Amino acid sequence: MNTICFHEFKSLFKSFKTLAIIGIIFGSSYLLADVMGQFMQELGTEELGKNGYAAGLMILIVFFGLFFVSGLSHDTINREVSSRTMRFLVTKTSRSKIIIGKFLGISLFWILCLFISFLLISSFSKEFLWLSFAESLIFITFSISLILLVSVIFPRPAVTMFFGIILALLFPAVSFWAIATSNPFVSWFKFLSPYYYIYLGGPYITVPLAMTVLLLVLSIYLFKRSDL
Repeated sequence: MNTICFHEFKSLFKSFKTLAIIGIIFGSSYLLADVMGQFMQELGTEELGKNGYAAGLMILIVFFGLFFVSGLSHDTINREVSSRTMRFLVTKTSRSKIIIGKFLGISLFWILCLFISFLLISSFSKEFLWLSFAESLIFITFSISLILLVSVIFPRPAVTMFFGIILALLFPAVSFWAIATSNPFVSWFKFLSPYYYIYLGGPYITVPLAMTVLLLVLSIYLFKRSDL
Protein backbone atom coordinates (compact mmCIF):
# COMPACT_ATOMS: atom_id res chain seq x y z
CA MET A 1 0.00 0.00 0.00
CA ASN A 2 2.84 2.41 0.84
CA THR A 3 4.48 1.69 -2.52
CA ILE A 4 1.23 2.45 -4.36
CA CYS A 5 0.78 5.62 -2.30
CA PHE A 6 4.21 7.06 -3.08
CA HIS A 7 4.08 5.95 -6.72
CA GLU A 8 0.79 7.78 -7.18
CA PHE A 9 2.20 10.82 -5.37
CA LYS A 10 5.29 10.98 -7.60
CA SER A 11 3.40 10.26 -10.82
CA LEU A 12 1.23 13.35 -10.30
CA PHE A 13 4.28 15.59 -10.81
CA LYS A 14 5.22 14.12 -14.19
CA SER A 15 2.75 15.83 -16.53
CA PHE A 16 2.48 19.36 -17.88
CA LYS A 17 -1.17 19.37 -16.83
CA THR A 18 -0.12 18.95 -13.20
CA LEU A 19 2.43 21.75 -13.42
CA ALA A 20 -0.17 24.03 -15.02
CA ILE A 21 -2.71 23.38 -12.26
CA ILE A 22 -0.07 23.88 -9.55
CA GLY A 23 0.88 27.17 -11.21
CA ILE A 24 -2.76 28.28 -11.30
CA ILE A 25 -3.29 27.42 -7.62
CA PHE A 26 -0.08 29.04 -6.38
CA GLY A 27 -0.46 32.15 -8.55
CA SER A 28 -4.14 32.55 -7.70
CA SER A 29 -3.44 32.02 -4.00
CA TYR A 30 -0.96 34.88 -3.98
CA LEU A 31 -3.07 37.28 -6.04
CA LEU A 32 -6.40 36.47 -4.40
CA ALA A 33 -4.90 36.75 -0.93
CA ASP A 34 -3.70 40.26 -1.74
CA VAL A 35 -6.97 41.40 -3.33
CA MET A 36 -9.34 39.78 -0.82
CA GLY A 37 -7.22 40.83 2.16
CA GLN A 38 -7.23 44.48 1.12
CA PHE A 39 -10.95 44.36 0.35
CA MET A 40 -11.87 42.84 3.71
CA GLN A 41 -9.64 45.25 5.62
CA GLU A 42 -11.39 48.18 3.98
CA LEU A 43 -14.71 46.79 5.20
CA GLY A 44 -13.84 46.58 8.85
CA THR A 45 -11.68 44.90 11.44
CA GLU A 46 -8.27 43.28 11.24
CA GLU A 47 -9.85 39.89 11.88
CA LEU A 48 -11.99 40.28 8.78
CA GLY A 49 -8.83 41.06 6.90
CA LYS A 50 -7.21 37.82 8.05
CA ASN A 51 -10.27 35.88 6.98
CA GLY A 52 -10.14 37.63 3.65
CA TYR A 53 -6.65 36.34 2.93
CA ALA A 54 -7.94 32.76 3.05
CA ALA A 55 -11.24 33.59 1.36
CA GLY A 56 -9.65 33.89 -2.07
CA LEU A 57 -8.08 30.44 -1.95
CA MET A 58 -11.22 28.94 -0.37
CA ILE A 59 -13.28 30.29 -3.28
CA LEU A 60 -10.82 28.73 -5.73
CA ILE A 61 -10.92 25.34 -3.97
CA VAL A 62 -14.69 25.29 -3.45
CA PHE A 63 -15.57 26.23 -7.02
CA PHE A 64 -12.75 24.52 -8.90
CA GLY A 65 -11.29 21.92 -6.50
CA LEU A 66 -13.38 19.09 -7.92
CA PHE A 67 -12.43 20.17 -11.44
CA PHE A 68 -8.71 20.17 -10.55
CA VAL A 69 -8.87 16.74 -8.89
CA SER A 70 -10.86 15.30 -11.78
CA GLY A 71 -8.43 16.72 -14.33
CA LEU A 72 -5.45 15.02 -12.69
CA SER A 73 -6.91 11.78 -11.31
CA HIS A 74 -10.04 10.84 -13.26
CA ASP A 75 -8.26 7.76 -14.66
CA THR A 76 -6.27 6.71 -11.63
CA ILE A 77 -7.94 3.26 -11.52
CA ASN A 78 -9.30 2.57 -14.99
CA ARG A 79 -6.04 3.66 -16.66
CA GLU A 80 -4.27 0.72 -15.06
CA VAL A 81 -7.20 -1.59 -15.74
CA SER A 82 -7.08 -0.65 -19.43
CA SER A 83 -3.30 -1.13 -19.64
CA ARG A 84 -3.55 -4.49 -17.81
CA THR A 85 -1.08 -3.36 -15.11
CA MET A 86 -3.87 -3.71 -12.56
CA ARG A 87 -3.77 -7.50 -13.01
CA PHE A 88 -0.15 -7.42 -11.87
CA LEU A 89 -0.95 -5.20 -8.88
CA VAL A 90 -3.72 -7.45 -7.58
CA THR A 91 -1.26 -10.36 -7.48
CA LYS A 92 0.95 -8.33 -5.12
CA THR A 93 -1.61 -6.75 -2.81
CA SER A 94 -5.33 -6.65 -2.08
CA ARG A 95 -7.80 -4.55 -4.03
CA SER A 96 -8.76 -2.60 -0.92
CA LYS A 97 -5.12 -1.61 -0.36
CA ILE A 98 -4.89 -0.47 -3.98
CA ILE A 99 -7.83 1.90 -3.51
CA ILE A 100 -6.56 3.18 -0.16
CA GLY A 101 -3.01 3.55 -1.51
CA LYS A 102 -4.25 5.54 -4.51
CA PHE A 103 -6.38 7.73 -2.23
CA LEU A 104 -3.49 8.41 0.16
CA GLY A 105 -1.07 9.18 -2.68
CA ILE A 106 -3.41 11.70 -4.31
CA SER A 107 -4.25 13.18 -0.90
CA LEU A 108 -0.56 13.58 -0.07
CA PHE A 109 -0.06 15.49 -3.31
CA TRP A 110 -2.91 17.89 -2.51
CA ILE A 111 -1.83 18.30 1.12
CA LEU A 112 1.53 19.51 -0.16
CA CYS A 113 -0.05 21.86 -2.71
CA LEU A 114 -2.49 23.35 -0.20
CA PHE A 115 0.18 23.67 2.48
CA ILE A 116 2.45 25.65 0.17
CA SER A 117 -0.52 27.79 -0.93
CA PHE A 118 -1.36 28.66 2.65
CA LEU A 119 2.29 29.41 3.32
CA LEU A 120 2.06 31.99 0.54
CA ILE A 121 -1.06 33.40 2.17
CA SER A 122 0.69 33.55 5.55
CA SER A 123 3.12 36.08 4.07
CA PHE A 124 0.13 38.44 3.98
CA SER A 125 -1.80 37.36 7.07
CA LYS A 126 1.36 36.97 9.23
CA GLU A 127 0.03 33.65 10.53
CA PHE A 128 -0.79 30.22 9.17
CA LEU A 129 -4.58 29.89 8.86
CA TRP A 130 -4.97 26.33 10.08
CA LEU A 131 -8.78 26.27 10.15
CA SER A 132 -9.09 27.38 6.53
CA PHE A 133 -6.37 24.90 5.58
CA ALA A 134 -8.31 22.09 7.28
CA GLU A 135 -11.58 23.10 5.59
CA SER A 136 -9.90 23.16 2.18
CA LEU A 137 -8.31 19.78 2.81
CA ILE A 138 -11.62 18.25 3.91
CA PHE A 139 -13.26 19.36 0.69
CA ILE A 140 -10.36 18.14 -1.45
CA THR A 141 -10.33 14.69 0.16
CA PHE A 142 -14.07 14.40 -0.52
CA SER A 143 -13.39 15.30 -4.16
CA ILE A 144 -10.62 12.67 -4.36
CA SER A 145 -12.87 9.92 -3.02
CA LEU A 146 -15.65 10.92 -5.43
CA ILE A 147 -13.32 10.86 -8.44
CA LEU A 148 -11.89 7.51 -7.34
CA LEU A 149 -15.42 6.12 -7.30
CA VAL A 150 -16.00 7.46 -10.82
CA SER A 151 -12.75 5.83 -11.99
CA VAL A 152 -13.90 2.50 -10.56
CA ILE A 153 -17.40 2.66 -12.05
CA PHE A 154 -16.38 3.61 -15.60
CA PRO A 155 -13.81 1.28 -17.19
CA ARG A 156 -12.59 3.63 -19.93
CA PRO A 157 -10.40 6.70 -19.16
CA ALA A 158 -11.98 8.72 -22.00
CA VAL A 159 -15.40 8.27 -20.38
CA THR A 160 -14.21 9.35 -16.94
CA MET A 161 -12.51 12.40 -18.45
CA PHE A 162 -15.79 13.50 -20.02
CA PHE A 163 -17.94 12.52 -17.04
CA GLY A 164 -15.47 14.12 -14.61
CA ILE A 165 -15.74 17.47 -16.38
CA ILE A 166 -19.54 17.31 -16.37
CA LEU A 167 -19.56 16.30 -12.71
CA ALA A 168 -17.12 19.07 -11.77
CA LEU A 169 -19.39 21.64 -13.41
CA LEU A 170 -22.80 20.33 -12.34
CA PHE A 171 -22.08 19.19 -8.78
CA PRO A 172 -21.18 22.66 -7.40
CA ALA A 173 -24.01 24.31 -9.35
CA VAL A 174 -26.67 21.89 -8.12
CA SER A 175 -25.25 22.00 -4.58
CA PHE A 176 -25.46 25.79 -4.33
CA TRP A 177 -28.90 25.73 -5.91
CA ALA A 178 -30.05 23.19 -3.32
CA ILE A 179 -28.64 25.33 -0.49
CA ALA A 180 -30.31 28.52 -1.75
CA THR A 181 -33.72 27.18 -2.78
CA SER A 182 -36.72 26.20 -0.68
CA ASN A 183 -38.00 23.87 -3.41
CA PRO A 184 -38.30 20.45 -1.70
CA PHE A 185 -37.57 18.64 -4.99
CA VAL A 186 -34.11 20.23 -5.06
CA SER A 187 -33.24 21.26 -1.50
CA TRP A 188 -32.79 17.65 -0.29
CA PHE A 189 -29.63 17.39 -2.38
CA LYS A 190 -27.79 19.76 -0.05
CA PHE A 191 -27.57 16.99 2.55
CA LEU A 192 -25.49 14.96 0.09
CA SER A 193 -23.14 17.85 -0.62
CA PRO A 194 -20.04 18.88 1.35
CA TYR A 195 -20.73 22.50 0.39
CA TYR A 196 -23.70 22.60 2.75
CA TYR A 197 -21.71 21.44 5.76
CA ILE A 198 -18.82 23.78 4.99
CA TYR A 199 -21.43 26.54 4.76
CA LEU A 200 -22.78 25.60 8.20
CA GLY A 201 -19.27 25.57 9.65
CA GLY A 202 -18.34 24.53 13.17
CA PRO A 203 -18.57 20.81 13.90
CA TYR A 204 -20.55 20.27 10.67
CA ILE A 205 -17.36 20.46 8.59
CA THR A 206 -16.50 16.98 9.85
CA VAL A 207 -19.53 15.50 8.06
CA PRO A 208 -17.75 15.50 4.66
CA LEU A 209 -15.07 13.32 6.29
CA ALA A 210 -17.71 10.68 6.96
CA MET A 211 -18.95 11.07 3.39
CA THR A 212 -15.38 10.55 2.17
CA VAL A 213 -15.10 7.30 4.11
CA LEU A 214 -18.43 6.07 2.71
CA LEU A 215 -17.33 6.82 -0.85
CA LEU A 216 -14.05 4.95 -0.27
CA VAL A 217 -15.91 1.95 1.14
CA LEU A 218 -18.21 1.96 -1.88
CA SER A 219 -15.21 2.21 -4.24
CA ILE A 220 -13.55 -0.77 -2.54
CA TYR A 221 -16.76 -2.81 -2.68
CA LEU A 222 -17.30 -2.14 -6.40
CA PHE A 223 -13.63 -2.67 -7.24
CA LYS A 224 -13.63 -6.06 -5.53
CA ARG A 225 -16.62 -7.09 -7.66
CA SER A 226 -15.20 -5.76 -10.92
CA ASP A 227 -13.71 -7.95 -13.63
CA LEU A 228 -10.13 -7.03 -14.46
